[in-house]
Amino acid sequence: MKHLLGPSKCISSMNTQQTMIEFPTLLSKTGTMCVGFYPIQDCPDHTLKILSWKGVDTISYKCMTKKDAIREIDERLALNYVITGDNVDSIQEYNIMQGAV
Repeated sequence: MKHLLGPSKCISSMNTQQTMIEFPTLLSKTGTMCVGFYPIQDCPDHTLKILSWKGVDTISYKCMTKKDAIREIDERLALNYVITGDNVDSIQEYNIMQGAV
């Protein structure tokens, strides 16, 4: 992983209706948990998910298929998470084979 952006966009909230954004940043209704979904360079079928505490401390990151990302985004929106940003221009360099044996 060469360039990893944390979901720092959690601080400022977009004043738009919740619509399906391909690579959103989501904030929990309590404002403590932030989940960012990012495009991965040269890997159009996968998404990088970064989970952080209050948008500051990165808890985990995970490479997932776009299908799984869409399902997780839908589930979090059903739990009243709020879309706070769009990460479509925040392309990440990530080795999807990292940790493979």
